[in-house]
Amino acid sequence: MATAADSLTEKIKACDRADAALQTALAAILKSRAELAALREDLAALRANAGAGLVPDGTPERAPSEAGAVEAAQAPRLRSPVAQIIVDALADAGDAGLSGMALNQIVAERGFTKDSSEKAKVSLKRAGLVRHDRIATHWYALGRGPKHIPGEEQTANGSSPKTSNGAKRGRV
Repeated sequence: MATAADSLTEKIKACDRADAALQTALAAILKSRAELAALREDLAALRANAGAGLVPDGTPERAPSEAGAVEAAQAPRLRSPVAQIIVDALADAGDAGLSGMALNQIVAERGFTKDSSEKAKVSLKRAGLVRHDRIATHWYALGRGPKHIPGEEQTANGSSPKTSNGAKRGRV
């Protein structure tokens, strides 16, 4: 049968284990706080460099071509890095546009997959940010390329016509 001393010893051991676990958790919290402080300092430095017009290390500088450079600079940044790569490439290509294979190659050179390129092209087309000529198999930045692309319907205000339930007309 357990004596009162044995019971007290077990309680002390349990408290010691809880104290050790608490010390481990506290050390992890302090380490995380130090990492957070370092990240805040890095962010402040990046913001200061951005305000001064400096390019952070590791950011490649590129010379934009004349065709589409202004539009690319004024366009809002997209959430998807692949979509942004495609929009920038099409803006640089100007009225000539780019083939789907060329866009896939540009995206692949930046380290992304062909699948992500295809998904981004579809989402950009659905959002109305790019134009696609199925016959010529070329993609164009908005406002670039041929005036009329067969199969691309436009209303007077420049948007695609919609049915009464909000779906686009044409292929489903």
